[in-house]
Amino acid sequence: IGSRVTGVPYTHFELETLFILASHVAVLIQDIRLYHQIQYQKTYLDNILLHMSSGVITINPDGRVTIYNPRAAEILKIPRDQVLNKDLRALPSPLGDLLFETLQQGKTYQRVEKQLAWGKLPLEISTYQIKDEREKVCGSVMVFEDVSQRKQLEQEKRRSTELDLFNGIMATMAHEIKNPLVSIHTFVELLPSQFEDTEFRNHFAPIILNDVKRLNDLVEKMVSFADTEPHRFEVGNLEALLNECMDILKAEN
Repeated sequence: IGSRVTGVPYTHFELETLFILASHVAVLIQDIRLYHQIQYQKTYLDNILLHMSSGVITINPDGRVTIYNPRAAEILKIPRDQVLNKDLRALPSPLGDLLFETLQQGKTYQRVEKQLAWGKLPLEISTYQIKDEREKVCGSVMVFEDVSQRKQLEQEKRRSTELDLFNGIMATMAHEIKNPLVSIHTFVELLPSQFEDTEFRNHFAPIILNDVKRLNDLVEKMVSFADTEPHRFEVGNLEALLNECMDILKAEN
């Protein structure tokens, strides 16, 4: 501030008033900066939550939902206005129970698979406590993903593996069946013309008997493989079983 137009110096009271006014202006400017910083951080956080591929839900110490991002609404198929700022009981079970357990008991979950009570939708869930700068719990957060497509792909992969295994078994069985059938087929074709040949009969008789036995054994194995044997459960001594296994390993070494 420059000198007065009249040239009269400022009084002590006027200087004190200007100092107080300047202090208030400085605080006001600082508050404006903090406000813009908070708005920027809020916008930044909202953009992150908006474009996240995972659902995010947070609750405050009163059990009210404070964050419910669009992906969470998409996965759970519940509009945001029905959940946001509402009691956690608005969440489908068991999500509210898990959030409350984390909030009150501090129990966290790391990529645990849970199934919604309604719709049986499989979710992979992680929960954490939210703490302030004084390490005081001020809420809990849940991050979850819809794993139904992944489970479907795993099921299809498992089915494909089982089908490949079945095809391999069928190919092996066909090969095992075809080998003895060759000799039997050859014998049947030559039998009408060489029935009186004793050497022919003596040569093929044991071969045919052996091949028929092979076929019979193969059929018995197939029947035994297809039968489901009942499980028999017994109470046993695990320590004795482990000691026996150790003795066998020591003997082999």
